[in-house]
Amino acid sequence: MPRSIQSPFLLAAWLLMPALVFALGCQSNRADSGPSAAAKPTVTLASGIAGGTYHERYAVNIDEILVPWDVEARSTGGSTENLDLLVAGEVDFALAQADVLASRMEEEPDVFGDLVVAGTIADECLFIARWVGGPVDSFDDLSNDVGEREAVINVGTSESGMAETWNYISSLVPEQANAEIDQSDGALALIKLQHGEVDAVAWMTDPRNGDHVLLQTVLADDDLAFMTVNDPRLDDVLSEGTEVYDLQTIEVVGADGVEIETLCTSALIVVGPDTSPELVREIRAAAAIR
Repeated sequence: MPRSIQSPFLLAAWLLMPALVFALGCQSNRADSGPSAAAKPTVTLASGIAGGTYHERYAVNIDEILVPWDVEARSTGGSTENLDLLVAGEVDFALAQADVLASRMEEEPDVFGDLVVAGTIADECLFIARWVGGPVDSFDDLSNDVGEREAVINVGTSESGMAETWNYISSLVPEQANAEIDQSDGALALIKLQHGEVDAVAWMTDPRNGDHVLLQTVLADDDLAFMTVNDPRLDDVLSEGTEVYDLQTIEVVGADGVEIETLCTSALIVVGPDTSPELVREIRAAAAIR
């Protein structure tokens, strides 16, 4: 797991606290805080899927907060692609889930070992949708056969963070590797779930993002529900001393007090050895203001 700064960078709080944005703007206007406002160099951020939380919320707010720069948010397939772009030098910084970063660093330390966490944005939690009354009712059921076939779970495309999340979960709960993987796009996956072609659809998002399309779709359909995820092997998971997973009880936004127990990780801002030192300092300054 990467080195981390001492003070968390909770972008979710910025969505609710305009005063913090103002404070950071004041900080950024100091003569020694980085490039001048007049220069306005462009930096490229590997964000996420167009329409998703990373691209539409986090990237937009980062652009507003990093005053000395124009932040160009590059839409991608998700955390996995973001880290690939960062190590390839195609972007200046990237958004990624903590578990995806930990997995890539453990699997390919020579490639990803020099990446550094510049800030923690918010919690990202696991949502697994199921068909009410279907053959797969629980997280444990995903490891069992359904009749003469394996249970099928959709984890999004190979570039997404969720696909890597499921690999990491399966390394901690090995029997989950028994499930067959479907990698259809999220919207298509829910249609497949409704038609019995998959048994579950999984994704990661900020639990406070009530605008998430998949979340809204599940809440609007009485035949769909969320699985509880409470396997103790997924609680307080560490990578090189840094927390990757913990189990939380979260309130489902827009569901009138409905709560689920599930796994959560963190959304991170990640930089590489070639990232501008001025940009890194500005991100860290944002954390220090908090």
